[in-house]
Amino acid sequence: MVGDQNRIFSLLLTNLSYESFPEGIAGTSGFDFHDAEPDDDMGMGDPVDPDEKKFREKLKVLVNAIFRCLNQMKPSEAQEIESSKKQPVNALTLPEPDTDFPVFFADVSDSLRANQKRVVNDLQAKGVFVIDEKVPPPYDIEGHDQECTRLATSSTLSVHLFDQHAGREIENNQTYAMKQLQLCLEKSASQLIWVPESLKINEVEDKIYQDFLNGLEQLSVSNKAVELIHGKRDDIVFGVVEKIKKIRKLKQSLVERPSDQNAAVLLDTHEKDNHYAFDLVNFLSRPNITIRVNPTFDNPQNNFDRLEEHLQTANALILVCGNVKNDFIVARIMTIMSMIIETKAAITTRAIFFAPPKKADEIQDLKKILPREIHILDNSDQPQPKPEVLTPFVECIGCGGAS
Repeated sequence: MVGDQNRIFSLLLTNLSYESFPEGIAGTSGFDFHDAEPDDDMGMGDPVDPDEKKFREKLKVLVNAIFRCLNQMKPSEAQEIESSKKQPVNALTLPEPDTDFPVFFADVSDSLRANQKRVVNDLQAKGVFVIDEKVPPPYDIEGHDQECTRLATSSTLSVHLFDQHAGREIENNQTYAMKQLQLCLEKSASQLIWVPESLKINEVEDKIYQDFLNGLEQLSVSNKAVELIHGKRDDIVFGVVEKIKKIRKLKQSLVERPSDQNAAVLLDTHEKDNHYAFDLVNFLSRPNITIRVNPTFDNPQNNFDRLEEHLQTANALILVCGNVKNDFIVARIMTIMSMIIETKAAITTRAIFFAPPKKADEIQDLKKILPREIHILDNSDQPQPKPEVLTPFVECIGCGGAS
C-alpha cells in the first residue's frame, strides 16, 4: 500500500469473481478488460480487442488509477526520513477497521450483487468497517424488519444501491431494498444512495419502482442526512469515505462545544465587511471568549459545510453587516437560523452588528421582518465598535446564557 492506494492492479481478462482471487491479490480492485456483462454471473466473456474503442476506454480508467498511485509515491523528505525509521510491513495486510463508524450495506437487486461485493472489498482496504451481516435472512416481514432495524440502529451510515431492477419483493410491490431504505431513514444516522449514471428512470417498466426512483432526488433535497450519487461504481467508495470524514468531523465538533463558563462567538460576515469583523475581533477578545470568523460571498448558500462546523463550536452568533443590502441580510440570517435548528447547534445568543454607512431606515425595516430574538447592535454611525453598543452583548455571552 502507498497512502490509501494499492500498488497491485488486477486486470481481469475474463469475468473472474472477486471471491476466487488468489491470496496475493485479495482485496484489490479489479479492472475489467473483457466483454462480459456486469450482471452476468455465469458468462466468462472474452478479452477485449486492443483495436476496439472499448479497450481504449478501459485503458483510460486504468491509467488514471496508476497516475493517482504514482502521485502518492512521491513522499516529501520528512516522510522519507520517517518511513526509514519504520519496520517494513506486509503490503497485503488490510488496515485496522475504524469500528467507531460502522457502515451497513442494504439489500440490492441480483444485478448489483457483484458490484456491492467489490465496493465492500475496496472500502475494507481503506479501513472502513463494514458490518458483515446481510438482511434477508430472515425473509418473513416481521423478522426481517426487526433484524434490519437492529443493524440500522448500530450503524453510522447505511448504503443503498439501486439500478433499473427493483429486486426481491417482500410485500405489496415493495422490495427488501426499498423497505430497508425506509427503515434506515428512521433508525440510521445517515444514508448514502447510489444509482448508476446510465440509469434512465423513465424507461423503468415497473411504475411503482419508477416512482420510488424519482422520489430519491427529492429525498436528498429535503433530508440533509441523505446523499444521492449518480455515478460509477468507484463513486460509491469515494462517497462513503467522504461521508465518514464529514460525520467524524461533525462528531469531533460536538465534543469541542464550549462550556457554560466560556463563550465562543461566531462572526459571520460578507467579504465586503471583513475589516469591520476584524475590528470586532479586537474588541471582543478576552480570556473567556473565543472568536471565529466565517466570511461568505454574494450567494447566501455558499460555505455551508464550513458554517455548519463553526455553528457546532459556538454559543453566540454575530452577523456583521455594513456594505450589504437588506435582502442579503434576511437571506443569510434565515439560512443560519435554519441550520441552527437542523444541526441542534447550541447558539443561545444571536445578533446583527450594523457597521457604517448609517442605515436607520434599513434597520427599522429589518425589525419588522426579523425574529424578535435577534439582537440589533446599531454601530452604523461610527467605524469603530462602540462600548455602549457591545457591552450588554458581551456581558450576556460572557456567562454563556441568553439575554
